[in-house]
Amino acid sequence: MFTKFTLIFFLLITPSLYADQVLQLVIARSATLFGENKAQAYLPRATVIWTEVWATERDWLSVVLDSQQYRARSADFLSMADMKRHHAAENARVGSRLDAARQDLVGASQQLWDQRSAYAQLEQASTLQWQYTTWVTPRPTAETPRPEPIAQMQKRDILALFELRRLQRAMAKRIAELAATVAARSKTVESLAAELLQNQERFCLRMQLFEDFLQETPWSPYVASAKSGAPLFNRHKKAVHRLSSGAQVEARILLGSPTRLRIRHKGEIYDADSRHFYSLRRKHIQRWSRIRTLARRIKRLEADIYQRQGHISDLDQLANQAQQYGGTTWRYGCSVPHHAPAPGAIIIADTSRLRRIARTWEKSQREITTTIAKLRQQLEDARAESAAARVHMPPDPCSFPKH
Repeated sequence: MFTKFTLIFFLLITPSLYADQVLQLVIARSATLFGENKAQAYLPRATVIWTEVWATERDWLSVVLDSQQYRARSADFLSMADMKRHHAAENARVGSRLDAARQDLVGASQQLWDQRSAYAQLEQASTLQWQYTTWVTPRPTAETPRPEPIAQMQKRDILALFELRRLQRAMAKRIAELAATVAARSKTVESLAAELLQNQERFCLRMQLFEDFLQETPWSPYVASAKSGAPLFNRHKKAVHRLSSGAQVEARILLGSPTRLRIRHKGEIYDADSRHFYSLRRKHIQRWSRIRTLARRIKRLEADIYQRQGHISDLDQLANQAQQYGGTTWRYGCSVPHHAPAPGAIIIADTSRLRRIARTWEKSQREITTTIAKLRQQLEDARAESAAARVHMPPDPCSFPKH
């Protein structure tokens, strides 16, 4: 595993021969080396080599390969210092956007569930009525010229029908808007998280290439991936051996040929087609990236389950409040009007309406419970995959800031 101290150490002890040279990495698909005004050689991507700025043209580099000097375009290369600066800037830019997007998503998601609970509270309020007594004096008759007032029980909905419908339409519209906002922000968060992870993977791989060069260990583990086997060629370009799929060897990219590998196997040196192999180091980095992706997914699933369980609890609480009603206050920015129509008026719940709405809530709870069961299964699958991915894995070769 590389450290900044390792890189600084090797740069400090580099011979003075390289005092005016810069260590560069080929970032293009291949870097063309020119001699006598024509292409004469190629450096494959991921090649690390010492270069020097061409004396008369700043856009060109001087490269020495096999004791021969060539010219190469500087745009095909990236120095370690430039790579670090670029990575730090990109990491800060994407990381800050990701943090802001996550905060926006959490806020919008909380607003959505709060609004859904407020809608359920509005439904609860639609079952509430004022109950009060009025005194009515009957018309005088011959038998009772001065009749006594008679008490009559009156009921009146707390929310008028037109007001109830207006509030329901407004809330339903707001819930739809918030649901769309949450979906859009979720996609933004996933996209930024993937971009950040990709930047970190690329930086890690490139830093290890520089480290290998400075430590003079160009050989790295590769695994044969071709199902029919990977042929190995001798110096006469004749296939003399075939590696079975899954066989591990030491290899390095062959200078001058981007699609060829130099293989070290059982003490012998061979050439092979790079398409028949994959880098074990890259594979490990990709697996650790998958583990980090699963960790994000686990955290998101846990948050989704928690929010849905909270909404079920809200519906239970509302049902209990309505059944034992003695007054209520909405928790999400609205309040039930308490302007009594007459002295001594009390608030009661219309049981027939309450039963109808309770059935609606029970249906919503069943749907949410079903969704939670699916999310729990996804959560268990993600945890199992993460645990399996960690089996026989070496330590994470990349040390990334947390986002």
